[in-house]
Amino acid sequence: MAQTNTYDPTATDRDERRWDRWGRLTLAIGVVLLVWPVLTTLATYRYPTDGWSSTPIESFSIGGPQRLTEPLTTQATPLQADDVVVALDGRPLLANTPPPLPPGLAEGQVIRYTLERAGQTVKVDVTLIRLGPSALLLDQLQLFRSNPGNSLFVFAMLSIATTVFVLRPGSLAARYLFLFAAFDFGIGLRTSSDLYAFTYPSWLSFLSGIYGFGWVYIFLPCITLLALVFPVRKWPARRFPRLLSLAVSGLPLAASVVANAMIWFGGHLSAYRVLSPLTFYAACWALIVVPVVLLHNLLTIHEPLARAQMRWLAFGLGLGFIVPLITLLVSVELWPVSDPRREAILVVGNLALLIFPICLAIGILRYRLFDIDVIIRRTTSYAIITGLLALVYFGSIVVLQQLLSPFTGDSTPAVVLSTLFIAALFLPVRRRVQDWIDRRFNRTRYDAEKTLAAFAATARDETDLDALLAELVRVIQETMQPEHVSVWLRPADSSRPPGEDAI
Repeated sequence: MAQTNTYDPTATDRDERRWDRWGRLTLAIGVVLLVWPVLTTLATYRYPTDGWSSTPIESFSIGGPQRLTEPLTTQATPLQADDVVVALDGRPLLANTPPPLPPGLAEGQVIRYTLERAGQTVKVDVTLIRLGPSALLLDQLQLFRSNPGNSLFVFAMLSIATTVFVLRPGSLAARYLFLFAAFDFGIGLRTSSDLYAFTYPSWLSFLSGIYGFGWVYIFLPCITLLALVFPVRKWPARRFPRLLSLAVSGLPLAASVVANAMIWFGGHLSAYRVLSPLTFYAACWALIVVPVVLLHNLLTIHEPLARAQMRWLAFGLGLGFIVPLITLLVSVELWPVSDPRREAILVVGNLALLIFPICLAIGILRYRLFDIDVIIRRTTSYAIITGLLALVYFGSIVVLQQLLSPFTGDSTPAVVLSTLFIAALFLPVRRRVQDWIDRRFNRTRYDAEKTLAAFAATARDETDLDALLAELVRVIQETMQPEHVSVWLRPADSSRPPGEDAI
């Protein structure tokens, strides 16, 4: 018997609240994603280093010049952020070749760095140190100072995703959202020094490298799978769930394990280039599947629950990415890099990214928590009202200044009159905009209100009971659209006076 795409909200809600083995496994994987980077980072601190995190100039490569990013210690150091290390003890750093570090590094050993700093070549002596656990905390504080908006977003994202997952451990969407947020948070806990990575034991470098490429087997696949299971499971997720997970996440994981094993255990540096097409492969899944599935859902989903969840998803995607884009464009155009106002609006933009996970969380936890139609209606109407009133306000100020300045000598009367004019316009503009939105985008509600208003007028004047019942049936069919309508008249009761029959 073929399965129909129908909903049983009570059963679905009950199933999603229950912890099963897959929910417990998801929780275990999420905890591992959070603990893994902390343990591997603390393990690297046991070995001598220059006390800086660093990354290659060329992406997807080993060796070559290294850019210093953040200090991991408060000790005095001759190195500076954005220094590019081009040679160690006079030996250049070559692409696809491990850094030419002397063997048997020890704490207190001095290495001469050749740096490119602000267009000049500088040579400095660097004393190797061992980092303590406080270096991890220092790195997180520096990340927060450099980009507080992103740090707050990542923490809030993990909090939202964890809450949704705990409340709905049986929901596939909640599981993928939790794994996505756990990796996004965990990758920020990982500090790397690619300059000294080859001095670590092979097993430690292997574990650190595998986690670093979780983008291809955790981050991007979770986005793809989330789109395929929410608000309804698409055909590949229903028909071939294991094969789909294998293609989207399993193959990238296996390939990244093999490539990292070849790098750190076999010494085949060219295997690192395998990770570049892996990223392309995972990104293609997300970039192709997600928009296609979203468009297909908009065209084919008819169930009220799924459509409400879809509207929450669309609402979150719209505001969650448009608002940050606007804040980014405004900050770039209006203020220089050093202006604190630019940093403040960028923080607002990063926090606006939370609109998407919040809307997704509401959709997963059931749309009935809030009325999405009311939110969309009011957001749209007040955005249009604000834009119209702002345009009229500034236009009236300009016009009134031209007219009144010759008599008053300043702009104060123009501002006062413009403010009073806007205050008088607010209610009529709000009514007209709301009616226009209802007619264009909320026609069912608009028509229902008109129909009910007409029935109220008819009920006041109609004296024929049969005509009134027929009108009542017609109104119910138009506004509620039930499958069947019937009216039951209570039989006359001898204990009641005439005319008190109940409908």
